[in-house]
Amino acid sequence: MSVKKMERRKILVLGIAIAVIVCALTFPVHAAEPTTSVHIIKYASDGTVLGETAVTYEWMKTNLLVCGDGATHYYHQGPVFDSPPGPWNPDETTNFKDKGAVKGTNVKDLCDLVGGMSPGDEIKVSATDGFSKWFNYTNVYEPQPRQGPIVLCWYKDGNYVPDYEGGMQIVFFADNSTNPEHKHVFGNWDMHECLSEKYWHNFSAVYPSTNGLSVKYIDEIAIYSNETTWNLTLTGNETKVYTLDEIKAMPSYTASGGFKKRSGAIVGPYTYRGVNITYLAGLVGGLTPSSSVTVTASDGYAMTYTYDQIMGEITTYNATTGEPEPDGPVNMILAYEEGGKPIPDEQGGPLRVAFVGPDSPITDGHFWIKWVNKIEILGGVEEWNLTLRGAAITEVMDRSTFESGVGCHGVSWTDDKNRTWEGIPLWKLVGWVDDSNKHDFNDTLADLGYNVTVIASDGYSKTFNSSFVARNDNIIVANELNGTALPEKYWPLRLVGPDLKKSEMVRNVVEIRITELMLHAFDTGEPDITFDESFTLKAGETYYYTIRTGSYPQIIHAREFNATGGTITCTEFLDTNEKIHDNWIPAIRLERFFSLT
Repeated sequence: MSVKKMERRKILVLGIAIAVIVCALTFPVHAAEPTTSVHIIKYASDGTVLGETAVTYEWMKTNLLVCGDGATHYYHQGPVFDSPPGPWNPDETTNFKDKGAVKGTNVKDLCDLVGGMSPGDEIKVSATDGFSKWFNYTNVYEPQPRQGPIVLCWYKDGNYVPDYEGGMQIVFFADNSTNPEHKHVFGNWDMHECLSEKYWHNFSAVYPSTNGLSVKYIDEIAIYSNETTWNLTLTGNETKVYTLDEIKAMPSYTASGGFKKRSGAIVGPYTYRGVNITYLAGLVGGLTPSSSVTVTASDGYAMTYTYDQIMGEITTYNATTGEPEPDGPVNMILAYEEGGKPIPDEQGGPLRVAFVGPDSPITDGHFWIKWVNKIEILGGVEEWNLTLRGAAITEVMDRSTFESGVGCHGVSWTDDKNRTWEGIPLWKLVGWVDDSNKHDFNDTLADLGYNVTVIASDGYSKTFNSSFVARNDNIIVANELNGTALPEKYWPLRLVGPDLKKSEMVRNVVEIRITELMLHAFDTGEPDITFDESFTLKAGETYYYTIRTGSYPQIIHAREFNATGGTITCTEFLDTNEKIHDNWIPAIRLERFFSLT
């Protein structure tokens, strides 16, 4: 009996051993193998693929700059534990991992194949076994010398992949400036100094080790960018959305054009390629003579064009003198190329409005909207003008110019009825005509004092002192209410803002006047003041003179003014509107100085 039991035990143990061996053999072993090509892909912020390609190491070797000479060895550093010199080992003294005499391709050059990286972008470098590492824009495009370029290596110690075991592999081509033996070591302290903490590699999640950044068997480099995909929304009888590629596939028009800045400088002409606005409008119902088109940019800037402007009836200028000239044929297009290349972001790309034609017309720059992402076909728009009168300047600002100003200098205010008014601060408009510089507000003149009068189409007006108007964004000349043109009772402009009384909110504004700064000659006499005979003013005597002049660029708002040698007193001042003041003293420039005795 005992013998039989022993035999059963042996058989049972043997059976278990065999079962274990059989089970072990049923699990396959996945050993990563060298790769010979890499897939490169770029994603937009919403996950859309912006660019994609795949290249072999042979293609890289032939078409891109080769990094490495096949003789110089490069090293990463493994973990250094707690005993001296410590985990970070700033002096780079131990546990170097020789990556061999390698050659390869700068990861930056590979990223450029699909559109490149921008500041804030990241890349994910992935291996066939699923291991991956992340790096940011700075480490790829602007590496410090102690880090060196990040290189995808396909050659090591005389062998190309697939004979290069571990290839293709990431190696940091660090210089030898931080290593006492002048080896090309990307050490742990180099990682500390060159990479943000989120990109560090830590062995066992504790000990820093740059060796963990040297990913093997790489088959993909993915760029995760902050870019957004660019779509154009067309709205008319229906709404359609087109991608940039779809727009480029539409019938195109190529011609030259340029624009005139407010400063008078001429930009261009350059050659543009794009799609006619009339063609785009036709995709959503087309245009009629009563139509208008509102074009909106990604930053919210918008401009409304009349039917005539869309059809090319727009002022053109001489490219040399900047002076208006007879209109030639002009086409309004949505451009996507300038000089045969995609329009860069800094020039208003990828889509911008351009006015072009066979004669290379020069047009007003405020019509050339950048970063276009929306076009709406609307009903007709009625034109209007705002007259600005100031220092010997009369500026007639049309609707489109005013809208352009809103795009650059616009402010908004929501009143107690929850209505939102948008327009330009009054002081900005005053700055157009307070002196010869349209692009600046003259604080000196405002401090001296003058009055700003806002006038309605029916003659109603309100006057404000420059001390109240100066750089005050709470006084607004509004052209829109709740995102649309003003209703008829306010049209075309209304003065609004939290600093105004209701009675001061002038409707139907058509003119802004700075009386004291205007030049307005009277019917008789000249603006120069002359005396037929010389005379002597004696001290202690009072003299009465009537001065008639068409020029008073500055007004002293006081009844008396202490001048050198005497006191000037105003008893009566008749302004250009034939209003009488007893506290206005004209500041007059004397051609000659006569001493008071």
